[in-house]
Amino acid sequence: MIVLQYQLLAIAARLNLIALISQKNALFLAYKHLHGTQFRQSQLAIDMLHYNTMIEEIIPTETLYNTIEISPGCTNPSITALATAYGLYSTYGALL
Repeated sequence: MIVLQYQLLAIAARLNLIALISQKNALFLAYKHLHGTQFRQSQLAIDMLHYNTMIEEIIPTETLYNTIEISPGCTNPSITALATAYGLYSTYGALL
């Protein structure tokens, strides 16, 4: 039922429905993209067990900072927000 509501909302707002995904899904996309060709589902499962299924904690902060150029005016950016934005952009950036 909720998916239908999102579809109707997207149609009414003339939005591309592919961009409506959850934050957790965007974080999984960021994790996958940051690991590139070295991504393995088995390693993701091990990391999920190690961090008690907190995907926010699994994203390597140093790698994220090396991948994204952050403006010096941005003080204390949220790692979760950066990882979410990175996951969305790495997957759907070409569509925007």
